[in-house]
Amino acid sequence: MAGPKLPPDIARKLAALPKGTPVPAAAAPPAAGSPPTTATAPRAAGSLLRTLLALGWVVAALAIAGAWAQQRWLSRSHVEAIERQRSDYEQKLKAQSDAAELKLAAAIASRDAAHASALQSAQAGQQVLRAELDFAKLPDLPLKIAVAPPALSAVRTVSLQNETADEVALRVSVQRPATGATQSMDLTVKAHGFRDLAMLGTWELARGDRVEFSKPGYKPRRVEIP
Repeated sequence: MAGPKLPPDIARKLAALPKGTPVPAAAAPPAAGSPPTTATAPRAAGSLLRTLLALGWVVAALAIAGAWAQQRWLSRSHVEAIERQRSDYEQKLKAQSDAAELKLAAAIASRDAAHASALQSAQAGQQVLRAELDFAKLPDLPLKIAVAPPALSAVRTVSLQNETADEVALRVSVQRPATGATQSMDLTVKAHGFRDLAMLGTWELARGDRVEFSKPGYKPRRVEIP
């Protein structure tokens, strides 16, 4: 019975061998249940290597993911810290700005008050000066006024003499500083006439009384009873 037919390339190599060269027999397949030959060892080592590499990749991926998460947390914490610093800085700036505005407003109010006070003082001074100038321009009363000395009479008397050719109408006011009492009355002095005053109505002149004679358009005259 003929053996199995060899492939053509192997048959040609065998034919080229010198006669008498021993030809190794083909290895028989391993029997069932026999231990694995050395040919299966590389496959097991490769599988283990692939498993280790896969585990390495998993560990590396987990490490990268953890580092990325930590970096993200640190970045977020850094951003939050920067945001808090920015908020605090803005609040400080706003507080400083508000304080500066209040200080400026107070300074402006103080300046305006000082300016208004100075303006009022200047206006009051101008009014006083104008009144003094207007008073200085007024003519004197056309009367001679004399108070009788106390030694000459027990009654206090004020004498009036009209030096003009016209009748002079006067307003006479008397004040008693000791009591604060006052009295006023109108009287006239005829042209070139004389008039003595010892009484103003029911008021009898006494020592210390102050008497004022006034007429519109003229400077008033004041005397004090000695």
